[in-house]
Amino acid sequence: MSMDGSDEDSLASDIEVLPDERERMLLKKSVGAKKTISRPASSSGLQIQQSTGKANIYKTTWMIMGLPGSGKSTLASGFEECLFLVTSEKEVGSLQVPYILIDSWEKTLTVTDELLNNRQKYAQYKFIVIDFVDAIWTMCAIAVCEKLGVAHQTDAQWGKGSDTLDNYFKKWLTALIASSYGVIFISHVVQKDVVSPGGMITKTICSLPQRARNLMFPLVNVIGCIEYKTMKYTDAAGKPVMGKKRVMSFEGNEYIEAKDRDGVLPVEVVLAKDGKKNFEVFKDYYEGRRKK
Repeated sequence: MSMDGSDEDSLASDIEVLPDERERMLLKKSVGAKKTISRPASSSGLQIQQSTGKANIYKTTWMIMGLPGSGKSTLASGFEECLFLVTSEKEVGSLQVPYILIDSWEKTLTVTDELLNNRQKYAQYKFIVIDFVDAIWTMCAIAVCEKLGVAHQTDAQWGKGSDTLDNYFKKWLTALIASSYGVIFISHVVQKDVVSPGGMITKTICSLPQRARNLMFPLVNVIGCIEYKTMKYTDAAGKPVMGKKRVMSFEGNEYIEAKDRDGVLPVEVVLAKDGKKNFEVFKDYYEGRRKK
């Protein structure tokens, strides 16, 4: 996927801001969400692999969404050896994490290309955090409009603009998800009125535009929605009290958008303030030490 033909340099070892360089994505690697066992290929046949049927948290794709200030980035920062790709340095202003600023579509592709095609150079990183994905979609749309010379992608004739936007975004998305990194996308939520059998209800859904949602949601394994719930719990003195807790839901219903395609997580998890503790809880579910 290319918009011009110059070469890119490697990322600096301290990874921060990269110069604007070429737009390109080579789909060199394809690693599934589940661990595979290789079988030797015959001299004339294909190499066929057998999946273990066990989900691996280090090879899965997450969508973490919630209201601004609900702790999405803090939660993602607790994932083991994560590298943040941020559309604004404000996203990591209160965190101590390694990050790269990607404030244009060209930078997004250059950085992703480097990370995927030089995996050994960045072997210390196990997760890539995209913070936040709504802005990536917008930057992609701007790049498409500039390429086609239109103000909005729908201004291009015969749906060319919308199709180009979909193709560019999905190529980037597919390459990232197919890599050997675990991937975490961060987005916001909005409230939407929907019609149900019982009448009109308000549902909490991802803030991404519908076109982007249609491309992303079939590809991600876990959609976790952070919300606040009033519930009964035991305080520090051991007394039962009622209060608000920050909760991540993994099962969707008529009021909330969520899912767990891996099938290992519970309906919801009460989140700790420490992101690393939350990651250990998730990991326990994936590795069978906790049951849903």
